Amino acid sequence: MATKRKMREEWLLNNEFRPWLRCVEADSTRARCITCKKEFGAELSTIKRHKASHMHVCNEARQQQGMDGVSTSKVSRKMFTILVMPCTFCHYQLPILMPKDYSQSYR
Repeated sequence: MATKRKMREEWLLNNEFRPWLRCVEADSTRARCITCKKEFGAELSTIKRHKASHMHVCNEARQQQGMDGVSTSKVSRKMFTILVMPCTFCHYQLPILMPKDYSQSYR
């Protein structure tokens, strides 16, 4: 069985990860995202994959909008749509159609 990768100090100091990445004290083979409150393996590829994940991108957007800790049920539908829809389009690499494009697609 392959050995698990341990968390590296240089990853914690990296500007790309520093704001949200923490080491799990009880297990040096685990990392924690304080933005998403989620733990995952301390492999660099896993950390990068988490950073690009739909959940993390949306949680970062919510945090930057000053909505950290606010449940989605308390957020107006319009505001939630403004935050989630762009993340969804990016995550699934969907084209963004303008209203005039919709009319042509249904003909």
